Amino acid sequence: MGRKEQLTERKEYNRKTMLGKRILKRPFFYDWANDDDTVYFSMRYYNALCRANLRNDQVEIMATFPGISNDKGNEYFGIYKYKNYLLLGPSRSTDDFLIYDISNSQFQRLPNEGENSFYSIRVFENSNCLYTVSTKTAEVNRIDLQDFSVKRMVCDELFIDDAQVMNVAKVDNLIYIPVNQKKKMLIFNTKQEEFQYCDFPCNISLIATIYFYNDKFWITGETEKIYAWDINKTEAQEVINIPDDVELYYERNIWFGYSYIYNESLWLFPAFANTILKYDILTKKLDKFELAGEEESIEKIEEELTNGRPFAIKYGIVKRYKNRLFFLSSKTRIFYELDLFANNVYGHDLQMINVYNNQIYPPLANGIMSEANYDLQSLIRIMKYTTNVEIRGNGIMGKTIYSNINKQN
Repeated sequence: MGRKEQLTERKEYNRKTMLGKRILKRPFFYDWANDDDTVYFSMRYYNALCRANLRNDQVEIMATFPGISNDKGNEYFGIYKYKNYLLLGPSRSTDDFLIYDISNSQFQRLPNEGENSFYSIRVFENSNCLYTVSTKTAEVNRIDLQDFSVKRMVCDELFIDDAQVMNVAKVDNLIYIPVNQKKKMLIFNTKQEEFQYCDFPCNISLIATIYFYNDKFWITGETEKIYAWDINKTEAQEVINIPDDVELYYERNIWFGYSYIYNESLWLFPAFANTILKYDILTKKLDKFELAGEEESIEKIEEELTNGRPFAIKYGIVKRYKNRLFFLSSKTRIFYELDLFANNVYGHDLQMINVYNNQIYPPLANGIMSEANYDLQSLIRIMKYTTNVEIRGNGIMGKTIYSNINKQN
């Protein structure tokens, strides 16, 4: 072998090795379940159900999904924790639900005819049951975790085949489901298990984010404007018009991916930007805060999406757990934690811990290594063709990414 071939082979080896290290350092996932300082998730590009400790940012593999080969990647993205169970939603909507018993380390399939894919932001609890809302048909599935039965419910009065449901809101026993295809607000009563519906406000054609506060729904849609809507009225009131000096990039007319209200403050997460917005509802003051390393440009976004960047929205999911908001960047794969009391953001640089001899293993059982070992090279081979992630800087637990926000009195 000549020197040129040796150098080429060495570069390819180094590239694969570095790619593998990056993947293991910052595993990617679409959804997660919080339990204090523990986060459960299903790894996107590898057949693994994982558990992360946010105190030290270490990730261990709890189990591997049954019937899925390594090089195929994982097929369960949605995840929701209820007591000692993890409910998992398939990427293909017609596949079965999956339950993982954390105490007994066992999987169980829950067959159901309908659309079974979900993300945890569209799952709600009520009397030992979970209700999931689908994005395509707006159907509701009730999952009873006592007898492990599933009941599928649809609104017979509306024919819905492409609901385009983005975010939903729960108020007491009612789940409000914006059906963008029909410009209707579908209302599901979890006690009576019945549907009602009403029209969108006349000046809203699409609802991307929705949050209920002070007897009104706070809505974002196809423009950078924010509205408040009394559902008993036909028109929504414009409450915020984002000024021109706030640089936002939108995807398919979606300007904001998520919104939350906490302590009279509206937090807005743009579809693409390194900026998080905070609007004080009482003082009407709008603050913007930038996350280091999350800078965006139209050219860079298009390039990264072409090269396999996973999300069409930068922070694919933003979830609240107690007084904290969590979100994962599709750009850097940093897992962020926003403390709503202190108004600080911390970056978690997650990394795998049960990796030995260039292989990924499930955790030890009674000190004995499982016979089912999983080749790291399969993971690297998959990632080589599916993503091109640029890693910038080091996010460390406890490191403040942006400074304190002064609360308004």
